[in-house]
Amino acid sequence: MSVTSWFLVSSSGTRHRLPREMIFVGREDCELMLQSRSVDKQHAVINYDPTTDEHLVKDLGSLNGTFVNDLRIPDQTYITLKLSDVVRFGYDILFSTRAIQLLPSRKNFSTVNPLFDIPLSVKLRKSPAALLKKKKGLSMQEILFRQQQVEHLSCL
Repeated sequence: MSVTSWFLVSSSGTRHRLPREMIFVGREDCELMLQSRSVDKQHAVINYDPTTDEHLVKDLGSLNGTFVNDLRIPDQTYITLKLSDVVRFGYDILFSTRAIQLLPSRKNFSTVNPLFDIPLSVKLRKSPAALLKKKKGLSMQEILFRQQQVEHLSCL
């Protein structure tokens, strides 16, 4: 059995695994934290759609924008990420999308199980309610989904 995992790969070669759940991108209190003045505190959302098995990116109304293949995406609009897309947050944070097929061994099978596949960068620094209040431009569905994720993480 193999599992295909999606990654954002920085220009320096650092890989950031895209989990099969929604993550926030920004400078503070986000699952993918980027240190750049051109990136807002809560800059964008990358969401996973299990029905289509695709990752989608949405800008949260950031000042400097989110770009896919050098085209600025409209605020509050999801754009589907494709293999080898170049994603830019603000002016200087570049990533390209990559898919890697993993062949799990019996020892590390749980590390690729989508139910337990939580990236190392996921750390709750504040209460779930405080995190949700700070997020801007989210639909009620996204907030409810986020609350379920936080409850799931707190149970692990």
